[in-house]
Amino acid sequence: MSRRPGKKNEVAKGIVNSRYPPLKNAWKNYTERYQKYLDCASEQDCYKGKLNESIFENARDYIGTKTYPFDHNCLRLVLEKVYDGGYECTHQFGDDLRNLSAAHTIFKNAKLCFLKIAQDTCEPKYFQFFQQNYDDLMELYTDQPVNNVCTNPSDKFYKMQCESLAAGVKAKAAEIPFLNATSSDVKEIVSLCRECQTCACDGCLFDQDPGRRAGVKRMCDDFETLPANLTLILDKRPKLLEYKCLANMTYLDFLGKQMFCIMGQKDNCALFVVSKMCQQEVMADFEDL
Repeated sequence: MSRRPGKKNEVAKGIVNSRYPPLKNAWKNYTERYQKYLDCASEQDCYKGKLNESIFENARDYIGTKTYPFDHNCLRLVLEKVYDGGYECTHQFGDDLRNLSAAHTIFKNAKLCFLKIAQDTCEPKYFQFFQQNYDDLMELYTDQPVNNVCTNPSDKFYKMQCESLAAGVKAKAAEIPFLNATSSDVKEIVSLCRECQTCACDGCLFDQDPGRRAGVKRMCDDFETLPANLTLILDKRPKLLEYKCLANMTYLDFLGKQMFCIMGQKDNCALFVVSKMCQQEVMADFEDL
């Protein structure tokens, strides 16, 4: 048995140190080799009474869910372009990409669309890898998991889509003026944020970070209540409208400051953010008295 982990680790090391995710055959070979290791290990006394899935989850080396440089520097950017709607060929996809069965068909039928986005977005070396291995890679990333222990490439791909949705929320927030947001602006940003929240709730890899899920929910709640809270703040403190601190502020500025509020578990994030943004001008007023 002592030689088996070594062989498994040899294969794992070669994959983990790569710039690129394992393709279908490499993933299949690693999974089969690892299953043989489990079959052997499960017969040993140290594993008696433990579920096979538990052993598999704890020692899988996260080969399938690791974010490789290609994922971060190319595929993630492609997904962000898909979700921001900048390419007409992506408008028909809607939410279907997060359904593995539908995504499998979409990536197969819209190959030229995704490769065009990658060519415009990715470094040449990453685009070349994507172009040469597109069918193999996207089949693996949209393949139905063979187990429920959240160690599959498709689990990572789902998480990447949630993160792309979050990038879309930020992009939209950068377009919305803090003081003059329209009701349609607010409705759109809240809708995008709730979509991101649902994605995080459904993604198994977020089980490892419940605080992140809670943070997304809090962010969406604050976006939804922000107009009413801001009106209340300005009604009580109309002098704030004279300050420059809020004049060029966007919802993205609010989002950045809001994170500190959320981490500090404060109740009124709108007031917290306004106080932080206008602190210097408020203090200058006191100095002039």
